[in-house]
Amino acid sequence: MPIDTEWFRDRLASRKLSQRGLAKAMGVDPSAVSLMFRGKRRMTVDEASQVAVLLQSTTNEVLAAAGVAVQGGQRVRIMGYVQAGGRVTLEAEGLHDTVEAPPGLPVDAVAIQARHGGQEDGWIYYLSETHAAPAQALGQLAVCAVRDNGLLLAHVRRGYRGGAFNLAPTGSAEQTNVALAWAAPVLWIRTSPP
Repeated sequence: MPIDTEWFRDRLASRKLSQRGLAKAMGVDPSAVSLMFRGKRRMTVDEASQVAVLLQSTTNEVLAAAGVAVQGGQRVRIMGYVQAGGRVTLEAEGLHDTVEAPPGLPVDAVAIQARHGGQEDGWIYYLSETHAAPAQALGQLAVCAVRDNGLLLAHVRRGYRGGAFNLAPTGSAEQTNVALAWAAPVLWIRTSPP
C-alpha cells in the first residue's frame, strides 16, 4: 500500500507541527520520520501509537496512512511456543490454535505463546510473519533465526564482531557474537490470558 503523504501533511498542519517537531516529540531523529513518511522505512506499531497521540488520531488510521495493511478484531495463528531460555518451537502445520489480534497489527501477524511455567507463562507475543534483516531488530525483543541453531526469543544487541549480534533471552545467559539469518521483532505482547 502506498504512503498517504497528504494525510500526514494535513495532520501536521492542523496540529501546527513540522516533521522535525514531531520527531523531537517522539524522541527520534528527524530523518527517521522523513523516511517513514516517504515509505523508505516501515513504521512500527509503537511509533504509530506515538504519532497517533501527537496527531490526535488512532493507531490504525496512522498505520493505514503509512501504507501498512492493518487488521482489527481478527484472529491470528499461534505458530508455536517459547520455552524457558527463549527457545522457540514451531507447531506442525494444521495444529495451530488462533488468538484474537490486538488492533493495529499488520495483516501478516502471527503469534507465539510462552509455555514454560515461569512468570511469563501464557503470554502471547505477536510478530510479523515477514522476516527482517537482523540489524532492523537492534534494541528490540525479537524471534531470531540463529544460524544452524534454531529459533530464539531474545533482546537483540550489537555484537562485538562485525555482522554478529548479542542475544539476551529472558531468564537465560546472554549469547555473544551470534550469527543470525533473520529476525522478526515482537510488535505486541499480551500478558493476560486471551
